[in-house]
Amino acid sequence: MTAPLYEVKSKFSEFVNMVQDGETLCITRHGKVVAVMISSDEYEHQTPQKKTFLEAFIDWKNSCDPDLEDDYDPWAKELVRDPDPNGGRKEFTWD
Repeated sequence: MTAPLYEVKSKFSEFVNMVQDGETLCITRHGKVVAVMISSDEYEHQTPQKKTFLEAFIDWKNSCDPDLEDDYDPWAKELVRDPDPNGGRKEFTWD
């Protein structure tokens, strides 16, 4: 569906409901398409999932040496942040 910007602004809730039901909305300004509105489901489907730095690093490392084992990566252990920043030491108190 195509609609001019002024109409979308005045009936925004209606257009959101239409998009939510699976309709794609092309928004025009002076007869030219300037934006497209799609549902969040469609957006998630079209947007590639991003990898974490660790996943990207392991993929890169395995692509350099594909004979490495997948279940253990000694480099990956060093990249994971320690959940206990004190390293098991207790906080100092005057008590």
